[in-house]
This record gives sequence, C-alpha cells and structure tokens, in this order.
Amino acid sequence: MRKTYLLLLLLLGCSKNPFAPQSEIGPIIFASNRDGKRQIYAMNEDGSNITRITRSDFNNYSPRWSRNGKHIIFNSRRSANIHYNAIVMAEANGSNEKV
Repeated sequence: MRKTYLLLLLLLGCSKNPFAPQSEIGPIIFASNRDGKRQIYAMNEDGSNITRITRSDFNNYSPRWSRNGKHIIFNSRRSANIHYNAIVMAEANGSNEKV
C-alpha cells in the first residue's frame, strides 16, 4: 500500500510525468459503472464509438494514457472487504494488466 502511494506521489510530482493528459493522446478514456462494476471505457471526441477497455471483477477508475499511447494506467479497487487500491498499467486495449 505504501508503494502505491509513493509511486503516485512520484508521478504527480515529477516534472517529466510519463503519463500525459488523456486529451493529448487519442480517444478519450473514462471510468463508468454502466455495466455494474466501474470499468474503463474509450470513446471518440464526439462521443461516438464507446468501447469497454477493462473487463475485470474489480472497480477501476481514474484512467490516463501513457505518453506514447500504448498503455493506460488506472486505479483499481482490488478487494471489496478491505481497502486495497492498486495502480495498474495495461496495454491500450486493457490486456496484460500489471499491478
């Protein structure tokens, strides 16, 4: 848990943050609970082509694109019984999650 907060603080405090604002990369990514659990979705700037990116049993939120647009990073509530939040990095399509 301390590692998660330390990583987050380092990323937010770094002048060369490797995660750019979502609007600078491509499709808009956002979190929504439209399918029951909060998951990550992408859509075009005009609101068309909404696509679900993550498909997990966990609540995922606060997504951001990596600078090169190949990865996303997001927070994930990894357990309903305890407060265990993880920072997850995955491919742009949601595959290959790394906590």
